[in-house]
Amino acid sequence: MTAQIDNPHVKVYDPNNTKHYFQTWLKNANKHLKDLNPKDRDVIVQYIEDMKNGINVQTKGQSKKGCRSYARLLCLSSKLPQVARWIKQEYNKRLIQVDSEEVIKLFNKLRTGEILSNRGKPYKSWDDYAKDFKAFWNWWVRYNRRLDAKNGTKTYIPDVVIDLDDGGSATKPSFHYIDDQGLQKLFDNATFKYKVMMEFMIDTGCRSPSELQNVLVSDIKKDKDDPKQSTCTIRDEVSKTFGRTFKLMLCYNDLKKWIKDEKLKGDDRIFKGDQRSYNSYLKRLGYNILKIGNSKLDPRTKQQLVSDGLTLYDFRHNSACYWLPRYKTESALLYRFGWRTRKMVEYYTQFLGMKDTITEDDMLLDAQRTNLEQDNDKLRKDMALMQEQFTDMQKSLNAIKVYEKQLKKHAI
Repeated sequence: MTAQIDNPHVKVYDPNNTKHYFQTWLKNANKHLKDLNPKDRDVIVQYIEDMKNGINVQTKGQSKKGCRSYARLLCLSSKLPQVARWIKQEYNKRLIQVDSEEVIKLFNKLRTGEILSNRGKPYKSWDDYAKDFKAFWNWWVRYNRRLDAKNGTKTYIPDVVIDLDDGGSATKPSFHYIDDQGLQKLFDNATFKYKVMMEFMIDTGCRSPSELQNVLVSDIKKDKDDPKQSTCTIRDEVSKTFGRTFKLMLCYNDLKKWIKDEKLKGDDRIFKGDQRSYNSYLKRLGYNILKIGNSKLDPRTKQQLVSDGLTLYDFRHNSACYWLPRYKTESALLYRFGWRTRKMVEYYTQFLGMKDTITEDDMLLDAQRTNLEQDNDKLRKDMALMQEQFTDMQKSLNAIKVYEKQLKKHAI
């Protein structure tokens, strides 16, 4: 989770204006949560305040210590109150009064589609709700432990999420897969601006729009080890996980031309624009060139629907599919994409239908391979020596045959 950034000296662009929306929600939290029990409202606001300040946060797995990002806080401000409403509806209980059996049954209903959205459809992201409730409950345990230490009390909080299925590594993101030929068709038919942007996203695998729209001209540099190549840096303060620097292998020439044509300098952002307009263009391009999605119009806005068409979201996934078979080591792939665990590598490996290709030679350790190479070198030298000896013997036999013919001639 991205650490909160409020330092005016750090250049971070918020493409979705999450800070403003979160602060507005927090200011009017009682109004947004007016349908909940007052005590539930207090607990939820306290939880989100703690996440905002980095207090009592869970730090296992991929999570960082410290405050959560505004995007993350907005998600919590939406999902957790909804879980409280379901608990009230199903069991007529408060958020913190459910037991483990009720929690499991609730999220099973969410997973199987017994609980539907306001549009009457099953929740696709049921696992996100489960993960967020599990994070909340772990906070609730730590929060009470902290109060007990302060007040000299002892409160028992049962672990009601210990057996909760939150999807785990089985959760697979859906996206539009585009092969290399399809990508080239998109590049060839896009305006230069979008061609550069798509090439950049496939090359870097950056998260969009958060990382994409925070890349500065100064983040693109010549490679110190190879002046013919260039590198891109995703700074730590704009990354969801960690900063990283890697080589640009596909897009640099067009990227350099774009920067020059737009007269961009040092601290200028390379890709500016509205995410909605980006997705609208990609939607049209994907449908017209690759027939991705549909061409229907949204009757409310008279614009093409983008929910089922090509979007920025698809390019990070397609970048992973592009680079997975090309990287020699898994750790290097994890670094390029800013992944802390190999869960996504496993997913894309399965998605591409990749198989085990290990051979007996791959099983050899470096020391064993070195010994074998030395043995092979010795064998080659021995064979060369034997070949030389054989050649000498052949010459000697030929000379003997000539000598025998001469003796027979003189004898006659």
